[in-house]
Amino acid sequence: MRTFLLIFMTVWVTSCKVLPPVEPALKEEASTIVFAVLQIKRQSPDKPSVIQLLDSKASPGQLKKRTEDPASTTNYLGIGIYKHDVLMDTQSIDHPLFKHIEYVNDENELAIKDTILPQADFFIRFQSNGTSNEIRISETINNVQFEKSVKIKN
Repeated sequence: MRTFLLIFMTVWVTSCKVLPPVEPALKEEASTIVFAVLQIKRQSPDKPSVIQLLDSKASPGQLKKRTEDPASTTNYLGIGIYKHDVLMDTQSIDHPLFKHIEYVNDENELAIKDTILPQADFFIRFQSNGTSNEIRISETINNVQFEKSVKIKN
């Protein structure tokens, strides 16, 4: 039995080969989530607002599928995410300058107040695959869309 075991171990050890490392397959571009903080300032009712990028952060990850409803008011921002001038994703959010506030008034009744802010900060998030993206934002106020889009390189 000992001889058999010795022969088996010898054959087993000598038959083992060291395989060369396997080359990795083509690397996929790393998926990242980009969080962009923007500021919007109101100019006048007949001119589009001024929008500027305040900050952006990228983090590794994958966004889940969006299930939220599109903007539900007549005042909203339409956001297009472009990669090399090709539309990759669209989003719409309620306009950050137009606030619909519900509160309890002095008579202890529920009241509604609409207000327009002079400026506001807001954020968007989108999926990026490591290449530069362009964010185009169009502003719609009272269902009238301003033709000029704001382009922000990220």
